[in-house]
Amino acid sequence: MPGSTVPKLQQIQNFVSRQKAKNGDSLPLTLHELQEFCTLNSAEPEDQTTSFIVKFDIQSAEQFIIVWSSKKLLQMQKESPVICVDATYKILSFGYPILVLFYDYLNKPLIIT
Repeated sequence: MPGSTVPKLQQIQNFVSRQKAKNGDSLPLTLHELQEFCTLNSAEPEDQTTSFIVKFDIQSAEQFIIVWSSKKLLQMQKESPVICVDATYKILSFGYPILVLFYDYLNKPLIIT
């Protein structure tokens, strides 16, 4: 979506690298690092198209949920008559599934969140 600022994989990896360098770590992402990342990025921005973490629930390395969106996409989701969900598994080195939601407006462009 034009103007959207969903963090790119490289941005997340850079954040993790900086945290690890600060702590002297070279291990994979820890739950504490993930919790810190989510907390730092969960403040709702004033801009309508800036992404933020809407909700996160980190139970363990095997059970966690992180939801990104923007104010604009959240509003569009409320108005959408059709929701499509797709999932892919093991595209990351950690092997976690990723769910992608599509909000479809009949006869309008597809919106991906």
